[in-house]
Amino acid sequence: MTNIPPVIKETLSTYEKFLLSEFPAELIIETYLYGSITLGAFEVNSSDIDFVTVIKRPLTIREENTLKEVHKKMAGIPYGDRMDGMYLTRENLGKKNRDLEPYLYCAEGELHKGHWDINAVTWYGLKAANTRILHKTDHQLNYEISWKDVKEEMKYNLYSYWKGKIEKAPLYVPNEWVEFAVSTLCRILITLEEERIVSKREALIKVRDRFNGRFSELIQKALSIREGKSGESASEDMTRETIYFIECVLDFCEDRFFNEKMVSKTE
Repeated sequence: MTNIPPVIKETLSTYEKFLLSEFPAELIIETYLYGSITLGAFEVNSSDIDFVTVIKRPLTIREENTLKEVHKKMAGIPYGDRMDGMYLTRENLGKKNRDLEPYLYCAEGELHKGHWDINAVTWYGLKAANTRILHKTDHQLNYEISWKDVKEEMKYNLYSYWKGKIEKAPLYVPNEWVEFAVSTLCRILITLEEERIVSKREALIKVRDRFNGRFSELIQKALSIREGKSGESASEDMTRETIYFIECVLDFCEDRFFNEKMVSKTE
């Protein structure tokens, strides 16, 4: 955990202590980290602590209630309410949400049961990072995941989720929506281009000078929001600019990464 800020190491150590003190040692197999925290890109104002805790079996109702209390206590310590993750048995690692029964997950410091942040990008990033915090077993992440799976996931995200978003976008949106949209689209573009999972901040900086600088002001606004310097609420003009940016990224990615004729020439 060399790239993790010391204050976050303390948060994770507290989480580890709570887990191992409240549950039988054999029940908790391992906790893996993924996302910005494993990319050396954790931002104190905006980043979450993304994790997957592997358990030996589904929890009983009593154990679920105990886990709720664990996360309530975690929410009372610095960055403990940033814990965003899932509790899964080892046989469910690598699977898609549609293939899973409802499972326990923590979002914004609270425990829920349902379906959460599971997709090919999650599994690829988790396996690539291979960052454990408990180190209590020799457990290995032995599920199969390929870059082709990640590319297909991002294609679906672009043309199902984001294309639908811009078709229904209101005239005014919160600053948080601008930041989320711009940083996510930048991350998808750079991840596809470099064929590795990148942080949102790295992606924003790399895309800032693309498109002949057309969106440099918008991307700088997204960076400022991530740093907690949100400024004025997003205007109608900024909303339109964000939507246009999404449209441009969609067109760029379709031409560059998903054009069947281009792909066939390079294979």
